[in-house]
Amino acid sequence: MRAQVDILSLSATPIPRTLSMALAGIRQLSVIETAPMGRIPIQTYLSEYDEGLVKMAVENELV
Repeated sequence: MRAQVDILSLSATPIPRTLSMALAGIRQLSVIETAPMGRIPIQTYLSEYDEGLVKMAVENELV
């Protein structure tokens, strides 16, 4: 890589190649440890498979 080029890569999970490059010192790694202000909490539901429930969940996300 050229020294004059800045690259910003974003990932929710570390990709093995990128993580390896960071650990070897080839690439810098930054970690965001706090959620953005006003972020809506994640809600997790567990139920039996129901086609109607899946349709309703997708429709709610599209609203």
